Amino acid sequence: MTILNHHSASLLPYICLDDAVHLILEKKSFDYKVPFFDGALNFIGGNWLSEDNSPEDTVRREVLEEFWSLDEEYEPLNALLRQKFLPVEARVDVRLPSEIVGVFKELGPRLLKKFDYAGDFKVGVYSPVADPAIFYGASVFANHMSLEDYAHLKMLIEVFSGRLTTDNWKHGSSIVDVTLKEINEKNMKFAWGYDKIINSLLRSGKLKGSSSGVIRTLDLVDVKRLPVGFVDRTRSGVPTYAGLEQKYKYVGR
Repeated sequence: MTILNHHSASLLPYICLDDAVHLILEKKSFDYKVPFFDGALNFIGGNWLSEDNSPEDTVRREVLEEFWSLDEEYEPLNALLRQKFLPVEARVDVRLPSEIVGVFKELGPRLLKKFDYAGDFKVGVYSPVADPAIFYGASVFANHMSLEDYAHLKMLIEVFSGRLTTDNWKHGSSIVDVTLKEINEKNMKFAWGYDKIINSLLRSGKLKGSSSGVIRTLDLVDVKRLPVGFVDRTRSGVPTYAGLEQKYKYVGR
């Protein structure tokens, strides 16, 4: 039985405009896992908690936490990965005026009102990024945004310089609106194999609007489809964690 460390769930909001695919992503701070993931692009989301029944629960909780609608639990990454992945990791609390928080709170429900299950992946992160290597499951959901939702989010990204989420304010990351063309022209890099996940979603038709994907991918991260088969699922077809545990052994569950 394949052994996985944990499971993540993430959301990819996107829209196709004038033959360009716009992706809403998180851009990591420039001191995050240097020199591999510093300034790298990432999907919005996070890792499972024991109370989550499925990756669908995880992505809903993570998006609502990130956009200030739910209290966020402190989740040390080093403990989750069972290694000193980040040299310095400390809890950071931030308080903003209630008027600003109210603006951000509206984004979580807006992003979650319409999203589709896009697939499950096995991610392998190798030395020297992770030592020893880490293997985990990742479920991805896509939100093909309406023009109204995209315009609203783009406006807030511009007004607040991308600082919309709790992580943005705590750790110096930002939410960005980038096209696949920009990503390739500027050789922008991705964290956690999301470049290869984008390419897989394009090939499978789960992400629409482009025939070409990310050209520059990080070789130290490997991404493959995670076969699930006939297991317990939610009403929307997402495998539950109990179902995934019928196929895979999770170290941290």
